[in-house]
Amino acid sequence: ASSLPIHEVELEQENRMREVNRLFLKSHIEKRGSGDVGRVVEAIDSEDPKIAVLHSEHRMHDRKLKTLFGEVPITRRAYLARGRQSIHPIDEILGLPERSFSYTLQAQLGKAAVQGPFEEAMERVYERTGVQVSKRMAEEIVQDIAVDFEAFYEGRKLSAAQARKAGP
Repeated sequence: ASSLPIHEVELEQENRMREVNRLFLKSHIEKRGSGDVGRVVEAIDSEDPKIAVLHSEHRMHDRKLKTLFGEVPITRRAYLARGRQSIHPIDEILGLPERSFSYTLQAQLGKAAVQGPFEEAMERVYERTGVQVSKRMAEEIVQDIAVDFEAFYEGRKLSAAQARKAGP
């Protein structure tokens, strides 16, 4: 490194720090556990809310989460019931998104998308995080953010109108 130009050393340090942060995040997730909440998980049936379904089979499932620091593997306990979707309690405990992209990474993509051309936004996210997002996935994420944005501001309009009705 002592013979490299400073800009190359700087870029290498940035990459190494991203990796250190990725390893810290991975370690944090591992310390939180696999989501083992006991022998059985009871869940409400999605078709009939009056029926409770017992998920008593266990398996370990792997999942990858793409974050600001790169991809982080997550090993999680799955609770299964015949004919039902698996339940992964650690997903809720950690507040994991349905997508394989962290909420923070999705937010970064949304911010980059409003700052210029879409392809440049994807490139900015890649340069900052090292995570490649496909154009189709990036479009879906930005569309979902736009839907949430409108709902957020609609809720704020209602709150402001309610506050005016309530008076001082």
